[in-house]
Amino acid sequence: MTPLVVGRPTFSTTPSEKIVALSKIGAVERPHASLRELEKPDMQYACLIYYDPKLMFGGAPEANAVLDECQTSDEGLKETGHFVSSVALELPDEAMTVTVRDGQMSAVDGPFIETREMLGGLVVIEAVDLNEALQVAARIPQARVGSVEVRPLVDFSKPRPEL
Repeated sequence: MTPLVVGRPTFSTTPSEKIVALSKIGAVERPHASLRELEKPDMQYACLIYYDPKLMFGGAPEANAVLDECQTSDEGLKETGHFVSSVALELPDEAMTVTVRDGQMSAVDGPFIETREMLGGLVVIEAVDLNEALQVAARIPQARVGSVEVRPLVDFSKPRPEL
């Protein structure tokens, strides 16, 4: 199937009548999207990936399968039009934490980790809404060994939150 790329949602001509939407990076097939969803602009979400490094790199078959799958998971997100960017982080012992108080900078080794899980990376995606973002995050391989926190990126055109 070759979708028409015109800048507006279009319908394919295949028998399946799949809806073809356009995103900022090109034509995207979203077979389950409704027309209402296609009229909304995509929002961006950070998928923060947490895991226990001893579990992830401990050599268990399930963890090794997840690590192997990570090599190609961005390609799957690109194919569906959800991918914006991604990074993997080194282990916390490679990190430094910087603070500035009263104009004085302080840098200390590592983050202050109180839990077994660490932030291992992040993937920025585009999705119509939080529900779609959660569905996309569930396909990130590390979700099977650790967890993925999904958080909308700040839209600076909106007022700041009031707490």
